[in-house]
Amino acid sequence: MLFEKYIGHPYASLRMGYNNSEADLLFVEYSDIVGNSQATMDRICDFIEVERYTLDTVNLQSMDENDQYHGGMDGLHHVRSVLEKTSPLPEEVIGRELVKLYTDMQLDFWRKK
Repeated sequence: MLFEKYIGHPYASLRMGYNNSEADLLFVEYSDIVGNSQATMDRICDFIEVERYTLDTVNLQSMDENDQYHGGMDGLHHVRSVLEKTSPLPEEVIGRELVKLYTDMQLDFWRKK
């Protein structure tokens, strides 16, 4: 199965780190970034202990980054000027059956208390 072959070990390591009370991990979900941008940015600022600032979601600026350093993955660090959802639905990428399988596995440990 795809999960055991490619995801299982990194997932288990991440879960162990998250459950370690001494680990400094903050999970930020894509849907929170695009759907609740300012509150998510405030949460990030609080976590890394920097002063909060007002996020301008319609005038984002890209910074220069050497994509060649990262294996020649051109566009890896491209930032669009407007913060908005652009990803397709999971069902469009991996199909309904896999979405249901992974949803039923309840892998989102960071959402549970």
